[in-house]
Amino acid sequence: MIQNKSHIAGHFLPLILWMLVCFPFKDLLAGNDPPSEEPSGIGVFSESRHMISFVPQYLLNNGLRVDYDIRISGQHWLQFSPMVFYRENKTVNNERYYDLNRLSGAGIHAYHRFYPQKGFGHSNFYFSYGIAYQNYHILYDTTEERDRVERYSRINKYGADVIIGAYTHLQNNFILDFYAGLGLRHATLSSNAENPEEYKGMYFEYGYSGNIMLLGVRIGLPF
Repeated sequence: MIQNKSHIAGHFLPLILWMLVCFPFKDLLAGNDPPSEEPSGIGVFSESRHMISFVPQYLLNNGLRVDYDIRISGQHWLQFSPMVFYRENKTVNNERYYDLNRLSGAGIHAYHRFYPQKGFGHSNFYFSYGIAYQNYHILYDTTEERDRVERYSRINKYGADVIIGAYTHLQNNFILDFYAGLGLRHATLSSNAENPEEYKGMYFEYGYSGNIMLLGVRIGLPF
């Protein structure tokens, strides 16, 4: 048990170091005098209290994610990110000796966002941190004792993220939001396969546990 706890603590260490670096930077930005001129097109959002965003890169992983942001006070926002995953057409994986038949899942991320200076609509940079949860149910064919059999895996994945980002004004009051950061994921699996760890072995697998890099874009509509 002690060994397991030190292993988990080792995963959290990079995340903690990242937060220690980012929090002083956030306070420094908050204490700066506001610039005399706002970035072009940004001021139009200063009265916005809500935002709906689409996150297109989730389509590459059989997912769909839509974010809802709400302002809770001047510089502070809450962000909720529900997502669903679905795939039914068969996928052949010659390297891992299994064929995916069906994937379904759902999840939600929740973040606190901080915009420096006068807040959203005046500064186009932000800092955020929060928690993540995802659940998957996967049916796949695998080889056991030279026979191809269908098995299932259920995956629960928990995590925490620290993110920095910047956005720019597009036409028709849309924004393009670029973000990057660090995350930690821990997955638990249940399966009826001989090898229940099928989906834990590689970085991009649904059941991967460990540190991850975050990089993405959102297309948002503030209102």
